[in-house]
Amino acid sequence: MFLDKSDLYAAEGQLNFSDALHFSDKLEVMVGAGWKQWVMNSKGTIFADTAGAIKISESGAYIQLKKKLLNDVLALTASGRYDKQTNYNGKFTPRITAVIRVVRDNNIRLSYQTAYRFPTNQNQYIN
Repeated sequence: MFLDKSDLYAAEGQLNFSDALHFSDKLEVMVGAGWKQWVMNSKGTIFADTAGAIKISESGAYIQLKKKLLNDVLALTASGRYDKQTNYNGKFTPRITAVIRVVRDNNIRLSYQTAYRFPTNQNQYIN
């Protein structure tokens, strides 16, 4: 028999500073953050939590800058994100993008970014 009385709490938000402060015609600045906390409580029937509930927190934040140039023919974007999880060191990931408008509704996009994911709670604690 499986017993699962686990909980998940989460919050996230995003703010476009450019719109809020009325300078989006010059530079777009977007920031955001998120937080999650899992409280795994299966009494050892699913997870390795026989000694009590397991709490895992994950948080992250990002900033993105976007600038349009050459009468909106070129848009450059740079962003960075930092994520941290209870069982792992924090990690920073960058992204750089250039979008070139060739003709109306036709663009060329060039980008560089890195990505990763933390192992799932099941990967870490399955019993």
